[in-house]
Amino acid sequence: VIYNSQAVSPKGDAVTKTDGAFSMANRAPVMQTFEDENGEQFSVVVNHFKSKGSVVNGEADIGDGQGNNNPTRVEAAKELLAWLESNPTGSDDQDVLILGDLNAYAMEDPITALKDAGFELLDDDYSYVFDGFWGSLDHALASESLAKQVTGTTTWHINSDEATALDYNTEYTTERQVENLYAPDPFRSSDHDPILVGLNLSAAEI
Repeated sequence: VIYNSQAVSPKGDAVTKTDGAFSMANRAPVMQTFEDENGEQFSVVVNHFKSKGSVVNGEADIGDGQGNNNPTRVEAAKELLAWLESNPTGSDDQDVLILGDLNAYAMEDPITALKDAGFELLDDDYSYVFDGFWGSLDHALASESLAKQVTGTTTWHINSDEATALDYNTEYTTERQVENLYAPDPFRSSDHDPILVGLNLSAAEI
């Protein structure tokens, strides 16, 4: 979790969950509560659910359009929700922002599980390109109380549209390519685009 120390301060310690669905295939979520200069608090939980690539637990693609390992991602979503219900950071504030590469498109079961629990899907743009197909595996979802304080959301297209020749990976490039193509800018710093979410934490809740 990288944050701007001039905008917010961490409130308490960061916490993580490494058991259950997060003990093997899904990466452990990291959650931190922050406080702004007005004393308003919100929590961010960063996630990376199992990809659609390699198969785990025999969960091969069943042809429903959700790829490999959908049950594993659904279980991760359900356990994440239960963990959040337990108030892992000890914050009294219900404002929670779920972020990360959930490896599921907006209409797939893991995202549906989060939305059915009351989280609002904020993103509506592509963030990843695979074999010429555009879509979003990366998402931002706000709890009911935080959604009322969201001022806007956009996807910053600095990575997915860029050629892999400009990638941060260097194992497939020559020294000359690395020297000539490298630029100290944000482009192709990842293969996924970041999602930007604006918040006005002093906004009155209706």
